[in-house]
Amino acid sequence: QGYADYKRERNLIDFDDMISMALRLLQEDAAFCKQIANKFDYIQVDEAQDLSASQYELIRLIAPHRNLFVVADDDQSIYRFRGAEPDCVFDFAKRYEDCVRYDLTQNYRSTGSVVSAAAKLVGHNEKRFTKNLYTTRPKGEKVQLRIFGSGREQTLYIGDHLRKWPGTCAILYRNTISSLSVRLLLTARNVPYVVRSGM
Repeated sequence: QGYADYKRERNLIDFDDMISMALRLLQEDAAFCKQIANKFDYIQVDEAQDLSASQYELIRLIAPHRNLFVVADDDQSIYRFRGAEPDCVFDFAKRYEDCVRYDLTQNYRSTGSVVSAAAKLVGHNEKRFTKNLYTTRPKGEKVQLRIFGSGREQTLYIGDHLRKWPGTCAILYRNTISSLSVRLLLTARNVPYVVRSGM
């Protein structure tokens, strides 16, 4: 409530406000909605598995022509905690039953072992489009799963692992803050590294 009061007192809005205010305008003013919809002959939506219900409804309102190109991967929906509603992807397929669906099932990036492990993992998802994921790349090394009791244990393992194979490893992380402990350890051990994105 304090955050909402702060915004209201200072005439500020955040990203969620932009969506909800735009949606309310489109829903309450049919002439305005039509005016906005007439501006766009075609609409493309990327990462649609991360749409919130409000964002999905907003897109539907400005696309009465149904010229929609939606890119989504139902197996990659990981932002429910941030308001993403992966059911939007499934609703789209039902609501626009004449849509043409193209499944991109070939992985060009990963080894056979990684693709096989990923396919087995997402195969447990209760709600998903059935897809046959594959790659023509070599099988590669076996995927290993490690479970750590703490972030420190994980960081030390990564540091030790990198020492065995210098210059041949990459670390993928969700956000910049997740990389800080590893970067501090590598700096302390005088292990050179390069950050490809972020700071």
